[in-house]
Amino acid sequence: MSFRNSLFGFLLSVMGGFQSAQALLITSDLTNISGDTWQYNYTVTNNNSVTEILNFSIYFDDFDYDNLILISGPADWDILVEQPGAFFAGEDGYIDLLALSSGLGLGQSIFNLIVRFDYTGTGSPAGEQFVDVFPLDAFGFPDYSNGPIDTLVTPTILNQVPVHGSGALLLIGFIALLATRVQSLKNK
Repeated sequence: MSFRNSLFGFLLSVMGGFQSAQALLITSDLTNISGDTWQYNYTVTNNNSVTEILNFSIYFDDFDYDNLILISGPADWDILVEQPGAFFAGEDGYIDLLALSSGLGLGQSIFNLIVRFDYTGTGSPAGEQFVDVFPLDAFGFPDYSNGPIDTLVTPTILNQVPVHGSGALLLIGFIALLATRVQSLKNK
């Protein structure tokens, strides 16, 4: 294989490798109920995942959120509400959703996932929220051992998370290929 063909193949791989990945698109409407009591009305959409989304968690910072209450959610999902600081100070609270039957297929959405809370921060809730998407193990339970397959950060709308892992690896390989080629030309 010629150097020109190797270079062409590499460039095609790099162009394909620098893309954005986004398993979920989460939007929310924020409503002030009264005083420090607020609620998020989330819409969750499988925007770009080839596989079904079967489990995800939305986190609430321990220092800004308190008294999480699930107002409504999809009937065919098991929803766990964990209060911020429930076990130790500084521990974030979360809403964890696990599909009981089929999950979110490509283009499908969950509407009216409503979470009410007391906001203990200053002003109105506008801080970041973290969302983790976890795979399921062979028994159908969330597999937390290897970490999430996707992590997103958002104030109210989750934006795409750029994933450059494969492109960066290809770039390193290309640099190594060029260095080897330059070295072999010098030795001739």
